[in-house]
Amino acid sequence: MGEVYRAHDPRLGREVAVKVLPAAFSSDRRRRSDFEREARSAAALNHPNILAVYDVGADGGTTYIVTELLEGRTLREALAQRALPANQAIAHAIAIAEGLAAAHGKGIVHRDLKPENVFITSDGRVKILDFGLATFDESRRSAEEFAALETAVVPMTGRNVIGTVGYMSPEQLRGQAADHRTDIFSFGAVLYEMLSGARAFSGPTQADTIAAILDRDPPQMPLVSSTTDVALRGIVARCLDKNPARRFQSASDLAFALANTSTDAASGMALGVQRFATDGFDDEHPPAVARRGGTSHSRSEESVAVLAYNDSGDPELQYLIDGISEGLTSRLARLPTLRVVPWIMVIQLKIPRTDLAMTARELRAQTLVVLRLTTHRDSYAIHAEWIDAERKAHLWGGRYNVAVADVYRLEDELAVDLGGRIRAGLTTTQVAELGKRYTSNGRAYDSYLKGRYLWNKRTPDALRKSIQHYHHALDVDATFALAFAGMADSHLTLVSFGFSSPSDNLPLARAAATRALDVDSALGEARTTLAVIHALCDWNWEAAEHEFQHAMRLVPQYATVRQWYGFILCAVGRFETGIRLLKAAMDLEPLSPMMHTQLAAGYYLQRRYDDGIAACRGVLDIDPDFWVARFFLGLCHVAAGRVHQGLGDLRIAADLSGQSALAVAALGHALATSNDRDAAERLLSNLHARAATEYVPPFALALICCGLNQREAAIAYLEEALKERSPMLSLWIRGEPRLDPLRSQPRFQDVIEQMRLA
Repeated sequence: MGEVYRAHDPRLGREVAVKVLPAAFSSDRRRRSDFEREARSAAALNHPNILAVYDVGADGGTTYIVTELLEGRTLREALAQRALPANQAIAHAIAIAEGLAAAHGKGIVHRDLKPENVFITSDGRVKILDFGLATFDESRRSAEEFAALETAVVPMTGRNVIGTVGYMSPEQLRGQAADHRTDIFSFGAVLYEMLSGARAFSGPTQADTIAAILDRDPPQMPLVSSTTDVALRGIVARCLDKNPARRFQSASDLAFALANTSTDAASGMALGVQRFATDGFDDEHPPAVARRGGTSHSRSEESVAVLAYNDSGDPELQYLIDGISEGLTSRLARLPTLRVVPWIMVIQLKIPRTDLAMTARELRAQTLVVLRLTTHRDSYAIHAEWIDAERKAHLWGGRYNVAVADVYRLEDELAVDLGGRIRAGLTTTQVAELGKRYTSNGRAYDSYLKGRYLWNKRTPDALRKSIQHYHHALDVDATFALAFAGMADSHLTLVSFGFSSPSDNLPLARAAATRALDVDSALGEARTTLAVIHALCDWNWEAAEHEFQHAMRLVPQYATVRQWYGFILCAVGRFETGIRLLKAAMDLEPLSPMMHTQLAAGYYLQRRYDDGIAACRGVLDIDPDFWVARFFLGLCHVAAGRVHQGLGDLRIAADLSGQSALAVAALGHALATSNDRDAAERLLSNLHARAATEYVPPFALALICCGLNQREAAIAYLEEALKERSPMLSLWIRGEPRLDPLRSQPRFQDVIEQMRLA
């Protein structure tokens, strides 16, 4: 694509590289135009992992690009037919992915990523080189012009396909449009080579290599280590998927997935389950739960709930008022000796505007903060009132006007003004904590609020869209800790609800939570997410315990940390403390259907089926359509011997959940154990058919096979769940009554031991 010279810049006294268009092409207007486009593409990219461009121009008919001069060697030279040490390969891969993310963010696709175009400097930095194909119209090129680039010509497409055979994506070879996912495929081939020392796709001829890319998977990489193998193989396989829709959908996601993959993980995964399962903390002195009055259910004289209404006339702004009210709730919860009703409880109520006293009684809050959003041209206004609902007394009010671009300031000002009135005499530190700003960028904050709003819908489409909004927030503010934490929650929710496979989303959840804590180590929500991943995916019980307890100290009124910690304790057989924590979570969010249902799930594992039934009925009295409660109600009925009644509940749960795999599996197991094998086998076949087009948890298939007494098949599915480090396996394998017929099997015991649950 050009000739490169070492040169000296006399003005700044530095050594540089100068790339010029070869003399043979300097008079070719098309070539010159292409070269100038390359220069503009390269100059638009300013990232430490992309070759820096200092200047572009023309002199005496010679077009040139001036870049930094690199000392070192290409990745091809570094490989020299051998694999790199895993940690070094991962570090290089993260740098490449971050460089690609920067290019893709500018709409630039490299299209020729390969080891020759990755440079390792003498001090270990990684640089992506040669965006020469990034903006070329490939249809105008002849194969002869680019023979040196191992150009492939695919006659059936009617186009000449430009790139390097062995690293090109299937869509490139078919002459289809190339987007950023094409670079991700090439990245996968490069990563495979770094880890294995061999090319992912190769053959004696170009045609053989092309056939391999189009039709065959690369040979399985050899083991790297006991802990990184699964993660790295999964990342490479996802990058190299023939279907672009199944690859990582952004280089940022790819970098996140790699960031927490390390060959040192094995040494950090202490065999801590015994301590976690027997003395994780003192049973007599569990972490304190903030309570008022003599009992956890007493109405506090120091309690507040935040209500929010969208009076803008624009339903599209609901996300904005919801986000501001959630943020204000979170900040007020930092005030000392104040009970703040969790935001999730408030939005689950159908809040009437007319009877605030009744609303306050339902929420067990003495005072209410009522927010109303209005708009005027290019500005927002929040009307805020603090009232004593029981006495119908107006305690304080204010109006906050702000431009659309500065909406993030609303929450800051509200928190400081209102917090100072609720708690007079706050210290300087407490005021600073209330006004703590996670971002100063209005666009980032707006995208974050949209992401949080969609996350609360808990549907697959909404969750994936929420992740996109978090990415948008981080594109404009890469240090926005709350956006990383929100992204972690969305990825984890996709897995925990069975909407996505662990290999797709758990690495991203881990990486996002870790990034959040890198920015703000006191973010208890992110520590909770990380604790769950440590326990359910790493089986690193000691690390999980540390993070759970740290999170409870950071956010003492955050019910979710107690919900997860308590249920995981139940999952490993430590019921006394686990049930206590689940009750504490329920005390903090007494109107939350999920908190009550999680307690019922703990009772189910403890085989206290009547207690589980009572907890589920309490939820269904309030929300008869809450499918998770109906699901556990059915499980408890079946386990208690009331199979006919349980089957009815499980059928309703399957319908309410949209035929979720777990609900269908529960129904299939119950049918099998009630001697309706034909119906159970039909459901098993249905799940097998669905697995061809969507993710179906192996654990769900194992349950039906177990009910059908297909023990070898059931254990094989459990082993498959083990390989993918399924959270469902971690939560249920030790105590699930439906798995009792398998417990004496050596292979089942081996699964238990590998998870450090023996």
